[in-house]
Amino acid sequence: MQLSLTFRYDGDGWLIRGLPRDPVGRFDDLAEALDYAKHECAAEPANIELFVDGLYIVTVVQERGWPRQLCRPAVSEVVMPAGSGGLGRASKFHRIAARVWRRVSSTANWLRLRQAAQPAGHGSDGKLSLRR
Repeated sequence: MQLSLTFRYDGDGWLIRGLPRDPVGRFDDLAEALDYAKHECAAEPANIELFVDGLYIVTVVQERGWPRQLCRPAVSEVVMPAGSGGLGRASKFHRIAARVWRRVSSTANWLRLRQAAQPAGHGSDGKLSLRR
């Protein structure tokens, strides 16, 4: 049977649900959370869902051994190849990744602000209520 794991970032860290022995785990770093989950699941096949501030990001199907790398080191931790001058493929990748992360973060912030400023006439569930 394939495991189903959910990783949620809620501003305080990454929360993991669906681990075989621990009902819930919390980590500051996504890479650390993924390593822990891989170890706890003995690298058995798993469906992994990622959410950031309630926004669904992706579902990844990991085969036995978890061959897919879901997380890369932070830009400051990347060692650039000698002679690349910082203009190689790694820097281009990180520029794109940073741009995507900014968009995801700004969308999550917009959704949070929108939810906090629900106009009158909207119920607590966010649905429009019609009144006469």
